[in-house]
Amino acid sequence: MGTGLINTPSGQRIDISENTQFLVDWTEDASRAYYNYFLRLDWGGDRAGEIVGGGLLKDTDTERAVSFDIDAGFLRGNDANFLIRRDGGINAGFHSRESQDVDFRPVLEVTYADGVTRSFNATRDTYFDNSTGKPLGDEVYIKTVDDILIAFDGFAPNAAVQSARIVLTTTARQFGDQQLTVHAAAIKSGLPDDTIDVPVVDEADLLVSITGAEILDGLGGLDDDRYQRQGDVGHGVSLPGTNHALNRSTQFEGAGDTLYAVEIVRFDRNWDPSFGGKAGGISNSHADGLDAESANGSGGYGGNGADGDSWSFRLNFKEHDADNPLADDYLSLGTYGYYLDNGTFNGAVTPGAVPVPKGEFVALQHMVKLNTVREDGTSDSDGEFALWVNGILSVHLTGIKIRDYAPLKQLGVSFEDFLENSRPHNFWHNYYFGGVGYELVEHGAHLVSLGQLYVGSGLPAQSVIQARVDELNAGDAVIPWGAYADLIASGDIEDPNAVPDEIPGLPVGEDGRVLIEGDLRDDLFVATGVAERFSGGRGADLLMGSAEDLNGDIFEQFEAGDSLFIQDTARGDVRADVLDSGLIITLKGGETIELSLAGETGNGAIQLGATGTGGVFVRFVEYLPELAEASAVAAAAVNGIVNPHFLSGANTNSFEIEVGTSEAGNANSLGVYKVGADGSISDVEIIASNVKTTTGTVRIDDVEADETLGFFIIQDGANRLSAEVLASDALGISIVDGVAVLTDGGIQVDSATIFLSHDSALNSDGMTHVLSGITADGDALALGFEDLARGAGSGSDDDFQDVVFTVEAIVPDPNLIIG
Repeated sequence: MGTGLINTPSGQRIDISENTQFLVDWTEDASRAYYNYFLRLDWGGDRAGEIVGGGLLKDTDTERAVSFDIDAGFLRGNDANFLIRRDGGINAGFHSRESQDVDFRPVLEVTYADGVTRSFNATRDTYFDNSTGKPLGDEVYIKTVDDILIAFDGFAPNAAVQSARIVLTTTARQFGDQQLTVHAAAIKSGLPDDTIDVPVVDEADLLVSITGAEILDGLGGLDDDRYQRQGDVGHGVSLPGTNHALNRSTQFEGAGDTLYAVEIVRFDRNWDPSFGGKAGGISNSHADGLDAESANGSGGYGGNGADGDSWSFRLNFKEHDADNPLADDYLSLGTYGYYLDNGTFNGAVTPGAVPVPKGEFVALQHMVKLNTVREDGTSDSDGEFALWVNGILSVHLTGIKIRDYAPLKQLGVSFEDFLENSRPHNFWHNYYFGGVGYELVEHGAHLVSLGQLYVGSGLPAQSVIQARVDELNAGDAVIPWGAYADLIASGDIEDPNAVPDEIPGLPVGEDGRVLIEGDLRDDLFVATGVAERFSGGRGADLLMGSAEDLNGDIFEQFEAGDSLFIQDTARGDVRADVLDSGLIITLKGGETIELSLAGETGNGAIQLGATGTGGVFVRFVEYLPELAEASAVAAAAVNGIVNPHFLSGANTNSFEIEVGTSEAGNANSLGVYKVGADGSISDVEIIASNVKTTTGTVRIDDVEADETLGFFIIQDGANRLSAEVLASDALGISIVDGVAVLTDGGIQVDSATIFLSHDSALNSDGMTHVLSGITADGDALALGFEDLARGAGSGSDDDFQDVVFTVEAIVPDPNLIIG
């Protein structure tokens, strides 16, 4: 079996080859963070192990058509779904089905027994890149930086197939000879129909437009102590001994036969779906307490099947492998539909195709289109349900029967009353675990947050919805539920943003500080203005707040990966002094914050870095690991630029760079550039044409407050490039087919292979080529580059000592690094 190595959003590097639960089929929006685990592509047995074609791709650096023969016997009985892998080289690029030139798009040419050859266009293609979680299915190219998925859905298996080949057109630049193999991929043909026309309406024309806090006012106000407001956001928590986090209903009148709704919701990072459960959705259950009543009673929930005019389409998160690392980062939300022909008396589950990230607000968009009914009691199965996640279609049910007049007609209900009673009447914010019994399971607190609800015969434009999502995600941080959960849920703390001076029930230490302990892998602590002692633990913990709110607080267990962010503060307003157990931060107004280091204090130092947008980060940064020729660095130590804010012009406009010795076989060149706030690259220059012979220091001046220094190496640049190019004052870095290339006077330097520090996705192999740490004397940031392409079969030794140098900030007050 091959491996399925991925980087999760939480930074783990894991093999998910064995994980086949909690899955959905491939969509073209597949990204590297979840393509295997969520897309039923498990790389083993008959799923992705059979090689059905391939060939050698020569590195000729030209745009040309290449073909790969495909086993005819395979296509006689299988769909044309393929996975393409490389062996050797670095990266090849091909035009995708989105290419602007139709002649360059991928095709499958099939010759049949009668001598006729037919061409099938690619209908889906995407590639994977372990440096990004960005969807890559809509690019104008596909690349072998890792693997390619490609499908020709117009082809149907046929016993008359005599020969076949895939024809791809390379892009203008290739990177090394590569042996490509084409594998069978057990992925279903076709995508959900994403052509559903959603009417766009003004917000004033909606049936409902309310915030999460207003949702909590439904059915008599805050009558349950599990609920809490924070500004416009409404929170619900499932505490130990309970199963419901939220159970509210937003009612409305005037809905037609087709209804749209968007609920903007956030599941906290601690949300554990392993027991299964439900989430919100459009409902017409006629349950007790709702205004709409039915002669047929309630139905469409809780084992009470759809009964003619009662139905519901809540969402569902099913049981899955709770130990799988991706369960920390995503939920798989499908629909849990109570409708007449769903095949079960209970709700029917349809998995969703788009995973839902935890820890951020997402727009869950619903559509219910009721089926046709007639006054004579007959009805059609032409109803629909759809679910979108942030505008991407995840579920689409068609041809379903949701309502039926016949049973209500027998009860003497008029057709007009039936039509009114069978239409949607409420959105059910019903978030709970396990149906029955979860309250008996030992579990922690689970938080769900509602930000907004839109309901209508149409919806605001997608850009409006996304702007509201962005606004909510940029809003006040949710207070941690570890120590505060019980008190907030019980009502002892009415407003998490205004914690009283005395907090009943919270443990208080002998020094009078409130003790707040983290309970997640990556805890977010928000200072509140009272004297507090924060204790993190595993993961990367962040304490943030204004100078006033942080004053007098202590952050214990401060270690590598942890950060303190002081809002509305400039770097010059921060002074740090070493204590026996850590250090104390003193601010301009006299405020102090104490950082208590965890365990061994000799493995790093504290580093400051201003953001340029009104705040200063304080981080504990470990020393650069010991580097040696041909000695691979542990994957966990390959951290890129550990603290990019240190290299910001908001700290200083001058830096001094000193190049160290190199034992690399290549005579590499080292360069520097500036990255603007918009990601643009400027002021490119070579500071060491040959790092094996360079001595002394180089000073970089005029770094603006909204700029950050970046570094790059040219592989064997001293041998491959002329002295005139290396000394040119017209150098630049451009992005061609998603890869960074060196230019001179705007012309690409074809002989230069470069690797950047600030964005690994721009490197030709898509891999990180730099690591960093504090120097042993604590005075500067040290960096090490790897000069060979990385990844499986690349030949790189991953020793990161091919170019080693230090960067020191030249400031009037050298208080940026505290040993």
